[in-house]
Amino acid sequence: MLLLTIATGFNANKNSWSFLRFLPRVNVPVRAVSTETTFLGNPAQVPLPIFYCPTGQTTAGHPDGELNLTRSAAATGVPQIVSTMAGISITECAAERDRLVRDGKARAPLWWQLYIFVGCCFSGRRQALTRREKTDRKESERRMRDAVKAGCEAILITVDAPEIGNREADAKPPSSSLMECEPHAGC
Repeated sequence: MLLLTIATGFNANKNSWSFLRFLPRVNVPVRAVSTETTFLGNPAQVPLPIFYCPTGQTTAGHPDGELNLTRSAAATGVPQIVSTMAGISITECAAERDRLVRDGKARAPLWWQLYIFVGCCFSGRRQALTRREKTDRKESERRMRDAVKAGCEAILITVDAPEIGNREADAKPPSSSLMECEPHAGC
């Protein structure tokens, strides 16, 4: 029954966007076209009105995980939001971005997403979660200070997950084709 509920919710979310359509305009008079914009009142221009969304545990797919996203963001100038659940810390991502800036790569804004959890905390370089009996607000505050010190221009606070969910679909073992794949092999 739970899987049916998950599938129903997923399909309802997917279908709720079905009314949107992309209508390209061609052969219309324009003098200059630019996709540049700003975010959150920041005067710095970004090349596109998009950003790298926070994605947790990308180190499961590649040892460099979020660092690869940081490198891509720096090369394109697109803002990156590093997740609380990242496999690599915001401090390490910021250090990589700063190294790329020193090397003459384009600078992209670096933001950080904070999850406020009840019942867990964070430990270790690779951000492993461990259970605790109550909210560890001091740990959240420490990590926010780390993000600010690292040079994050914005902190996005996520409050919709007060407890780590039991996502049965995420708990399924990976497919054998994924396990046989080498990094960057195009699988």
